[in-house]
Amino acid sequence: KDIMLHRRMDFNSDRKRMSVLLKDPNDGKHKLFIKGADSIIKDRLDRSQYDAKFEEEVEAFLNTASKQGLRTLLMGMRVMEENEVAEFNKKCLDAEKDLKNKDKLLDQIYSDVERDIVLLGATAVEDRLQDEVPQTIAQLQQAGIKIWMLTGDKLETAENIGESCKLIKKENMQRHRLSTKENVEVFCTQEMIKKNQQRMEAGEMLGILVEAKALG
Repeated sequence: KDIMLHRRMDFNSDRKRMSVLLKDPNDGKHKLFIKGADSIIKDRLDRSQYDAKFEEEVEAFLNTASKQGLRTLLMGMRVMEENEVAEFNKKCLDAEKDLKNKDKLLDQIYSDVERDIVLLGATAVEDRLQDEVPQTIAQLQQAGIKIWMLTGDKLETAENIGESCKLIKKENMQRHRLSTKENVEVFCTQEMIKKNQQRMEAGEMLGILVEAKALG
């Protein structure tokens, strides 16, 4: 049977997810399928349909894959009622008529329906570096250019990628991992600031890995 596709909600760097809304020909139900960064999908899960054992298994998979430097995604699904789909489609059509604010309006409409998701599983893929990335970064650093890497990956994946591109040195580099408020408070004490300054003056290499939630 043919699948009726209502709408595809594309991925972008702000959304960090993509969705498709379709009508399943097997049961006639309208289903929203979504995939995206684990931090984004976790915030949109329906906790009334929480399966603790399954989520533990998925989390274990994510941790294992991240340590191997693989990019991970979570996948989920939500069933929508007929009237909700009709209202959603109408809102999208109205938003598309507003040429000036279309993108902003659609982002909010998409966000409103991408909620109460049931977790289906996770995937992991290898995303290889392009040729000569480590050499290019090394040459830029030799020229005195300071480089930060920004990624939407889990901390473990980001650290692995940082090592692959030689931004993070495997040997002789003191690493600081900032994931919690407590990590930040320790790192920002006058004692630690003075100690890090002395290390840099002595020519020691320092690496800092910061999770977005710690920036607040």
